[in-house]
Amino acid sequence: MRGSLGKMTKLPLTSALVTFLLAVSASNGVNSTTHGISHNCNKPTLENHFYLTPAESGEVLMPPTLSGPVNHFDSQHFRLHYTLQGKDAVLDLDRDANGLPDYVQATADVLESVRSTATQEFGWSPPPSDCGWGGNDLYDIFIRNLLETENSYGFVKSSASATRVGDNPATKNIMESRSSFSYMELDNTFLDDSGLSPAKLLRTTVAHEYFHAIQFGYDGEEPAGWLWEATANWIEDEFFDDINQIYGDLDTVFNAPDLAQNGKGFEVGIDTGSDRWYGQWIFFRYLSERFGHKAVRAIWEHARYLDGYFAIDAALVENGTTLASVVKEFSVALLTRNFEEGEHYPTVSLEGSTGLGEFLPADGVAQLGADYLSIEAGGVVTISLRGGALEGTVVGLNGDIATLFNMPGNSVTLNTSRFEKLYLIILNPSRALTPEAAVMKTYRVTISPAARPLIDTRVSVETRASSNFKTPKLSTRSNSRKSKKIAIDAPTDLVPTSLPNQFTIEGVFEVIQNGIKGILLQFGNGKEFLDIVVRESSATDLKTLFVDKNYKSHSGTRFHRINDTVILLEDFSEPGNPYSRAAFISGTQEFLLTGQIAASNLHDTAKSLVLAWTD
Repeated sequence: MRGSLGKMTKLPLTSALVTFLLAVSASNGVNSTTHGISHNCNKPTLENHFYLTPAESGEVLMPPTLSGPVNHFDSQHFRLHYTLQGKDAVLDLDRDANGLPDYVQATADVLESVRSTATQEFGWSPPPSDCGWGGNDLYDIFIRNLLETENSYGFVKSSASATRVGDNPATKNIMESRSSFSYMELDNTFLDDSGLSPAKLLRTTVAHEYFHAIQFGYDGEEPAGWLWEATANWIEDEFFDDINQIYGDLDTVFNAPDLAQNGKGFEVGIDTGSDRWYGQWIFFRYLSERFGHKAVRAIWEHARYLDGYFAIDAALVENGTTLASVVKEFSVALLTRNFEEGEHYPTVSLEGSTGLGEFLPADGVAQLGADYLSIEAGGVVTISLRGGALEGTVVGLNGDIATLFNMPGNSVTLNTSRFEKLYLIILNPSRALTPEAAVMKTYRVTISPAARPLIDTRVSVETRASSNFKTPKLSTRSNSRKSKKIAIDAPTDLVPTSLPNQFTIEGVFEVIQNGIKGILLQFGNGKEFLDIVVRESSATDLKTLFVDKNYKSHSGTRFHRINDTVILLEDFSEPGNPYSRAAFISGTQEFLLTGQIAASNLHDTAKSLVLAWTD
């Protein structure tokens, strides 16, 4: 279903709508077809397909109710339901005197044009028939006053229980198991204050919504919600490359590139101000520019049998690559705006900038997200990243050329003076199978002077085009989360007596973040790290603390009681890459521990602090 839109001001039904009708009719080469075309719902034999009619499914999907007597118009593939009375009425203008309102005619023309392009040019399978659900076997379109009643241009509706057909009879020699039929609702005017003409809004909405109908035909129960909306937005640009309505969704990705690819942001307590799933169309734009339209179609072909990232994996294997490789290249493309129309895209937001010394992010990087850090140090330096499974790529820019350095062992030495601008990309290559599994993993970046660039055969150097590059700026979100650090002596009662082997104290700071003062203690062994933050808490227990943060537990969440203190322990470790977090409240202080250490070791560290503070 297409997401809700902002508040819109309706325009008068005068010459604007007439102009819209003429514009649509002139721009679509599909002629309207006769009324009353009938189709047989031929049910395939059990040897070839299985198909459940709505009656056989035992469920009933009720059609929407219009505000007046319902009229029908049948084009070749669609049945349009409309009324001439009440709030859902279409304009009763019939310039060619064929007995059909021009608005209905124009809508049918766009629908047929989009369907033809999708199935004939792009190669997508059409959705299954509803076997007479709307009066015949054609795909049903209901024209209603959606902008006023639903704050939406249109949407597609289906129900796994009421509309599942199992195998789509429209596909030969292909077996689906979760194909569903659906119906579409469209607005009756497309008159709003978006700045786009009603004709353009109709085209992009039909492209988006008809693609949802196609998706239901492939897998009506695909659980990856972001995949539905991101690819439906992507295909708007494939159908109507000159309209670019979806550019407005890009800020949610470019302004918050460090969030989980399949998340909306609220899972980790961040409000992006819009539905981020729509903005992720840019990832599929990257895929189609690199591998062609068929690469995205292959994802939905594999979604017949696989869910979410597993379908993406299978499609990428066909193109000789992996998700990890593609996401790494994609993170560079976001920085350089290396897309066909990248000059019109936003610039990616920086997490920060740093010279010699150490940099810590305000939060971290979630799965398949990336942080961008501007390197301001001059001369020959060594750039080191400590972040467990996080990966670093250094990008140097000169004119229209971007030079990429990988970081074997998460460290690289280079001469910064060779480049006009230099950036470090910190990528989280892990994936969150669900948005709720999103985790912001923190890290440390250290930049230190070096005598000369080291000869390291493991360091690969590649170049990319960067003609669309524009200097990024620190985002307002990063500014609002920025913390201040002042070095201080270590309070003895905050140094845990139990630390992982070879971990020593590396720094102690007084920090002020979002107006809250606390103490940050940094421990490490040169490769892994452990951060402990202690600050005043308004919460009296963990429940209060994490209800305020909309906390959601996951499979790695455990609670441990030490005397009267409860410790929350979270294990996000992956094979070869330990990563865990812990939190507890003692008196008026909250303790937050994060590090590249096993959960069992972090438990012992937290326990030693609890005992020290409660003795």
